[in-house]
Amino acid sequence: MAGTSTYKFTTEELFSKTNGGLDIILKYLPQAIGCENGKKKFKYRESEKTASCVLTEKEGIWFVVDFGGKSYSAVSVVMDLMGLEFRDALQHLYAEFNLSENNTFFKATVEVKENTKKDKDYFSIKFKDKHENLSIVGRFLTPETAKEYNFYEVEYYEKVITKKDTGKPALIKVIANETYPIFAYTPNPEEWVKLYCPRDKKYKHSYLGSKPERYVHGLDRFVKKCEAIKKKIEKEEAKGEESSFNTIENLRKQLKEQKVFIATGGSDGLNVASLNDSIKNDFNVIWFNSESEKITFSELQKIKEYTYNIYNIPDIDKPGKLYGYDVAKSFWTLKSIWLPANKMTANGKDFRNWLDFYKSADFTTIRNQFNNLVAGALQCKFFDTKVSKNNVHSYRINLSNLHYFLNVHNFYSYKIEHKHIDVASEEQLIFIRIEGNIVFKVMPREIRRFCLAYVKEKGQPLDVANMILSTPYFSENHLLGLEDIKLNFQSFDAKTQYFFFNNQVAKVTAEEVELKKHGDFENHAWSKQIIQHTIFKEDQFFKHYKDTLQNDRVEILRKDCEYMNYLINASRVYWKKELEDSFQNEDEAEKYHNENRFNLNGSNLSEEEVIIQEKHFLNKCFSLGYLLHRYKQEDFAKCLYVMDDTPKESDEDANGRTGKSVMLKGVDKLLQNRFLIDGKNKSITQDRHIFHGLQDTSEYIQIDDADKYLDFKFFYTKITNAIIVNPKNSQPYEISFELAPKIVYITNYGMPNMTGSDFGRILFVSFSDYYHAKTEHYKQERRISHDFDGKNLFQDWDKKQWNIFYNFMLQCCQLYLQHRGKEFQAPQDNITINNLRAGMGDNFEDWANTYFHEENLNVKIPRKELMHDYSDYVGGKASKSSQAFKKALQSFCKINGYILNPKEVQGKDGRIKDNVFDAKKNKNTTEECFYIKTKDGVIKEVTPEIDQTEIDFFATKKKHPNDDLPL
Repeated sequence: MAGTSTYKFTTEELFSKTNGGLDIILKYLPQAIGCENGKKKFKYRESEKTASCVLTEKEGIWFVVDFGGKSYSAVSVVMDLMGLEFRDALQHLYAEFNLSENNTFFKATVEVKENTKKDKDYFSIKFKDKHENLSIVGRFLTPETAKEYNFYEVEYYEKVITKKDTGKPALIKVIANETYPIFAYTPNPEEWVKLYCPRDKKYKHSYLGSKPERYVHGLDRFVKKCEAIKKKIEKEEAKGEESSFNTIENLRKQLKEQKVFIATGGSDGLNVASLNDSIKNDFNVIWFNSESEKITFSELQKIKEYTYNIYNIPDIDKPGKLYGYDVAKSFWTLKSIWLPANKMTANGKDFRNWLDFYKSADFTTIRNQFNNLVAGALQCKFFDTKVSKNNVHSYRINLSNLHYFLNVHNFYSYKIEHKHIDVASEEQLIFIRIEGNIVFKVMPREIRRFCLAYVKEKGQPLDVANMILSTPYFSENHLLGLEDIKLNFQSFDAKTQYFFFNNQVAKVTAEEVELKKHGDFENHAWSKQIIQHTIFKEDQFFKHYKDTLQNDRVEILRKDCEYMNYLINASRVYWKKELEDSFQNEDEAEKYHNENRFNLNGSNLSEEEVIIQEKHFLNKCFSLGYLLHRYKQEDFAKCLYVMDDTPKESDEDANGRTGKSVMLKGVDKLLQNRFLIDGKNKSITQDRHIFHGLQDTSEYIQIDDADKYLDFKFFYTKITNAIIVNPKNSQPYEISFELAPKIVYITNYGMPNMTGSDFGRILFVSFSDYYHAKTEHYKQERRISHDFDGKNLFQDWDKKQWNIFYNFMLQCCQLYLQHRGKEFQAPQDNITINNLRAGMGDNFEDWANTYFHEENLNVKIPRKELMHDYSDYVGGKASKSSQAFKKALQSFCKINGYILNPKEVQGKDGRIKDNVFDAKKNKNTTEECFYIKTKDGVIKEVTPEIDQTEIDFFATKKKHPNDDLPL
């Protein structure tokens, strides 16, 4: 601690304002959150196999203690993770936690002169006479190496800027200081300079002057160095002396052993160069002005004039890996050095991070470690060539390079995760190839063919092709050594849904629908899951809004989407009034229909009717989006109950032919792994294997054309909980709620006996009978194809219409994400009527319509009398229990606008009773009654109930002592 007293920053102050350093530790090691009890262990680095570190507090200061018992303070942790010296780490933490009074750490000293007369392209720079802060760039970097690579430390620089507030030119002078060193790369400081400010997170690199379009740092140095060696060889050869022979051989060996390393930037390049052995002097480094630039063919040929020992050192993060593979594909003899991920500082990706990992090692150890990486460098040329004394060429597969070549071209082994089989079963590895986000399963013979085609394209001798055809190294056993890969095949999260098309990936969120090329997203999809169409962005199709009365409304923006137009017509519940009843003349009706072929708000409709139709349309779009977003939300777990909207004349009236299944066919074009249950089989729910074949990869469950008597409540727990699958000839397994598919129930019938629990699980989608078959109720048939010049949806579409369709579906998905949890419900009036009829049953409705004529309305009728009459009507075969009878009577009253058992007639216990004399039992008694009140019915005076006691006309019984007490 004493060593810090001369600094403006102290650990005492830092720890006092960061909770003893705990705030720092938890920020840099978030995996330690929750481990403050000192018992729970965490991983210091993600690459560690087991968690071995704990947190401990000593005298108010927090430490990280590793498995060996060594302690690290918060500052030590930051030094390690960021590769900083103590003073730099302390300054960094002061700035990061805003502990400085003026917050000027890591800022240069800046002077500005207004209204300068200098030219706008003017700049000047002054270098320091000697380096003072090279250790910030690299611990082994020397002034001599820095000079070789034209790397300088800057005292100050000047340039002309335009001030934002005045728009006038000003001369700015930026001066380096103790906390803000400035460096520069330049071969010619009078023309251009690349600035490097290691302490500036925002503007680490910038330029002065006219940056050249292309410049390779270190290349001129390498060429000059090799030319100097060649001149020495020529000079010795010119002597013609025998004593020069060894010298010439040593010089040739020195030239041949020269190594050129391609670094991703100047900082990494200088650190690689710093490992050059002064005796061997064999390390040479080049890099480019941008990390995205790669070496050209001509530059590579220039280097090969002197040496073939050329190595690329890419970063190991995802962009670095893509860059490294791209270079390897372009130059198959170029070797690549891949830095080991487990030898990096936390979150490390480049050579400096690898070097920082060995912060306690000396120069020789680190150089040896790096030479080991050089020796293990890989290239895409996957066979070795041997030339005999007779100049006969033979070829042999280099297995390490072969596997690297395959990885570079995105071939991997992949472990199939069998979630639903015995864990003791043998693991299954397959071979895959990744193209962008698409994953293809490949066989060993396909891998062999790929390599064969590749060497033919490279113009390799026929003997190489024959060697590939005959070698055993393409057998399954040898290919099992291919690097395996973990992939994320989940196409959704709470806020996002991905759809994979042939040419692009669609990412749908509440904010936008985004199309990007394959490879720009982390998620993957199997080739069989790809939607086999191309997609390009289209304008929006509809716009949801609220009117002044807060009704959900929709504005249709386009008329060219045939699938949307079909949904519009399937939402026209007042089509008969609009298209038929409003006209006497068929020609006028046809003309109006053609002008309003796909219109929710025609002029023949009232405002209320328009609103109802728009709500039906929004409900369908929202429901489509609900299905398309595969994420399941616990407080919004619904089954789509797709039914007809038109009130049925009877419960047996199945209607149908309204286009319900076509809506789901649209869903199938995006969710192609549907699990189908035959709903016509009313006993299917009794099948123990009903979910045989269902997987967590199944995208939704469709119960198609459900029978009237199919037990819908069987599916209740499957909507809101996990699904237990009992496959044939195998052990049952469970699919968690999160991964269990959503359920769609398609039926021509209503939902009987609805309860509050039902409403919580169901999202109704109802279809108008705009599309219908020809029956006694409809004069003519209207098919969907009739609206599209005889063309069928899907089957007869061209590429343009497919693209329009997919964009519409993506907007539906977005609509759901925008309004998730606040569903657009279908208008309930007709749905309720059909549900009531389903619960009541046709026999009951027929009986009730006959029984409740004018004389039996607005009067008390004994319950037993009603039930006996109903039982006689149905012949006793379909009589109901008391509870079921009352529910059916309630449904009948709701449909007809009656009131069952009005409160004015009810007694104190909520029931209706009437006084009767039972002659058989010779006593007065009360019977429960039903009372059905019509809208205009007048309730007569209610007769008060009397005691259920026998009447003793002849006073033959003695009185009880309490008989005369008041009630």
